[in-house]
Amino acid sequence: MANILAIDTGAKFLSMALKVDGKVYSCLYQVDNQHSVFIIDKIKLLLTEAKVSINEIDYIAYIEGPGSFTGLRIGLSVALGISIGTNAQLIAIPTFALYAIASEYVGDIVIALDARINQIYVAGINTTTLNYFMQPQVINPENLVIQHNCVVGGDGFAIYDMQLKHILTCHEQITLSYPKPQYMIDIVELNKYSSCPNTQASLSYIRNKVALTLDEQRQNN
Repeated sequence: MANILAIDTGAKFLSMALKVDGKVYSCLYQVDNQHSVFIIDKIKLLLTEAKVSINEIDYIAYIEGPGSFTGLRIGLSVALGISIGTNAQLIAIPTFALYAIASEYVGDIVIALDARINQIYVAGINTTTLNYFMQPQVINPENLVIQHNCVVGGDGFAIYDMQLKHILTCHEQITLSYPKPQYMIDIVELNKYSSCPNTQASLSYIRNKVALTLDEQRQNN
């Protein structure tokens, strides 16, 4: 049975889960933009609670984005550091997949998340297959068009409710709370997303490709 460490640093929360011998240990803290201050100590606490060493981790899942640029890079940097030292494989989880699973809704959903500067990250995804029917993108809220029978959710619809009134009058809105750490483990165990070595790990920032894989960084040097 594989031991899995999952890390989410894509928003104001530090969310992590550790599955060892079938038991899940987790933590969720609001740290705002202080992920780097707390992440290592909180990983150590999880390892201590599970009575396992970092060298016994088989897979490290991390949220690839979209989300906070700095937060995402911190999460990936820590995952890479552990992977390089232990040879653990990495698994990138899209932010929209995490919210889809956390919704506990069955069917198609359009998720809109605050991207700051009066924009939203948005995607349409099936909560069972985690396949997209609307590819992830960043847009101005008033430009969102949904030509699909689905529900909608995410903090983008609450923050930009006036700009998205044309959507909210036509589609049912469901409440999406911040995903619990356990959901990252659930996604890993679906085997939807393949593992990769640390040289191939990357982020998905959507606005543009601001994060390169280790291989790409070496090619540019």
